[in-house]
Amino acid sequence: MKRFGTLAVRVLRAVFAADGPLDVEEGRTLAALIGSLGLSQEDSAPLYNESAIPVEQLDVYGEIDAAVVRALIRGAWHASAWDKIDPREEHVVRTIAQKLAVPQPEVEQMRADADGTCGCTARGRCRSRGCDPVRDVGSRTGHRRHARIACGHVAASASSSRRGCCRR
Repeated sequence: MKRFGTLAVRVLRAVFAADGPLDVEEGRTLAALIGSLGLSQEDSAPLYNESAIPVEQLDVYGEIDAAVVRALIRGAWHASAWDKIDPREEHVVRTIAQKLAVPQPEVEQMRADADGTCGCTARGRCRSRGCDPVRDVGSRTGHRRHARIACGHVAASASSSRRGCCRR
């Protein structure tokens, strides 16, 4: 969980930082993701204070399950589509997808899904079914907590409840 969780945090931070300094909501979203990973204080503390790593320098090593890779890229697209996909954010997501060897047609489909899925105005609070790209980064590794990145929003929960779901 530590390796994939750290990668998810770094990817999300890189997307958020691509278009300028993090705002308060982006900071909260990162903190929620870090908190939802269930890491020890010792392991999670550096993630809270880490600076954004330029995407070109982001290390992606070892084998990563294809479902986790797709979840990371899908979540990155949704994070970038939170306010509108900025070309700098798009560059970050495409570079990460290339490093993770995601086929271009899949990258394009995930982008289209993220860009057109959520037309709601619940910025950061939408939990509609179509806006729930990363249900549980943790469950891929057997961890019980879930981190959902939806419309650029991370909601930490112990279940997949849909309370507060916005409906278009």
